[in-house]
Amino acid sequence: MHKDWFPFFSMLFWFTTKVTGLVLLLYGLMALVLMMNTAFSLMGLVTSIGLLAAGWLLLSTEMLFDLGSAEMRRRLNAPK
Repeated sequence: MHKDWFPFFSMLFWFTTKVTGLVLLLYGLMALVLMMNTAFSLMGLVTSIGLLAAGWLLLSTEMLFDLGSAEMRRRLNAPK
């Protein structure tokens, strides 16, 4: 019996990337606020900006989802 699991795993991957993006964005904001309340450190600033950028990237792009969808369409449309 053939089942198409792609929609399930595709939405699971989408959900995971969005949750990970939110967590990274939150950690970046918390690191930035913590750095502002304590002594300034360059490594803390770089870390918080890196976390914010990674979170924003995961929340704003659908690049990996689009690549997976295109590959699945290509496989389904391939001659058998």
